[in-house]
Amino acid sequence: MFCYTDYPRAELFVNGVSQGVRVKSDTSRLDRYRLRWRDVVYQPGAISAVAYRKGVRWAETKVETTGPVARLVLRPETESVAADGESVAYVNLDALDEQGRVVPRMRLKASVTVSGGELVGVENGDETDLTGFRNRDHVIFNGHLSVIVRAKSGSEGAIDVRVCPHDGGIALATARVTVK
Repeated sequence: MFCYTDYPRAELFVNGVSQGVRVKSDTSRLDRYRLRWRDVVYQPGAISAVAYRKGVRWAETKVETTGPVARLVLRPETESVAADGESVAYVNLDALDEQGRVVPRMRLKASVTVSGGELVGVENGDETDLTGFRNRDHVIFNGHLSVIVRAKSGSEGAIDVRVCPHDGGIALATARVTVK
C-alpha cells in the first residue's frame, strides 16, 4: 500500500486496525515522496490514512469498498448558463452504489442526449479512450463522466441532459440547466 502525501508521516488503518506509522526519508529515493506499507493484505471494507505534522493529527482520507452500480446521478456545476451562444455548463455524472459511494472500478457504456441546447462534448477522463469528444456514446469510466452543454444565442428555457446506460438494469439520469 502506498500513500502519497505532503506530510512527513502517516498511519494506515485497514478496517480500523492500525498497520503502523511510516515516516518519509529525504535520503531514500523510494521513500522521499511516498510512504509504503509492503505487507498489507487486501480486505473488503475501509482503508484510511491519517497524516501527522509535528506530532499533531493534521489530515485524513478514507476509501471504502463499494458495491455494484445502483444508480447514476447527474449534477450540473452551475444552475444556469447565459443565452449568449458561448457560455458552457458542465454536467457531471457519478455512478453510485446503494450507499451513495462512487464506484471507482467500473466501465459502463451510455448514451447522452441534450435538448434545449447544444452538446459541446463528452469526456470520461480515460486517456486510452479514443472516442470522439462530440460522440454521444461514451463509456462511464471509473464512476465518472462529464457532459459539456451550451445554450444557443438568444434562447430561453432550459437545457435538459439525459444519460442512458446501455445496461437495462440501471435507470437513466437527468439534469436541467436553466438558460438566462
